[in-house]
Amino acid sequence: MSRPARKPAKSAEPPLVIDVDGTLVRTDLLQEAALQFVARFPLEIWRLFLWLLKGKAVLKAELAERVNPGISSVPLRAETVDLIRQAQAEGRRVYLASASDRRYVQELADRIGGIAGVFATDPKTNLAGGAKAQRLEAEFGAGGFDYVGDQPVDFP
Repeated sequence: MSRPARKPAKSAEPPLVIDVDGTLVRTDLLQEAALQFVARFPLEIWRLFLWLLKGKAVLKAELAERVNPGISSVPLRAETVDLIRQAQAEGRRVYLASASDRRYVQELADRIGGIAGVFATDPKTNLAGGAKAQRLEAEFGAGGFDYVGDQPVDFP
């Protein structure tokens, strides 16, 4: 009779949430996508302004529909990847949280591996600053997670 596989012991440590732009990747995925869009579709630059008038979330979604900023080769910060690997080795759940489009963040999570989930911008919500803080607190509770970011917008 075979026994069911044992699940790894859960860490008593809170989940670790990692910001993407500037913290995990050395660049900003929105800027990379916009530059790629301009390079590929120079006669459609006007669309960027139209999308932005509808909100940053719409701009990010429209760009993600049309271009990929090279997620498979975007340079990662080694110190942040090391932090992720250390947390994973300790049994901590690791999440990515970003104001970048969800498709980009999920592809990045798949590239890194072992990421428990992603929080990111969708066509209706730009997950930046206070909106990101509210979403994370709704998921984990106030003070129920450790967060690593690099910009003043990450402070909330």
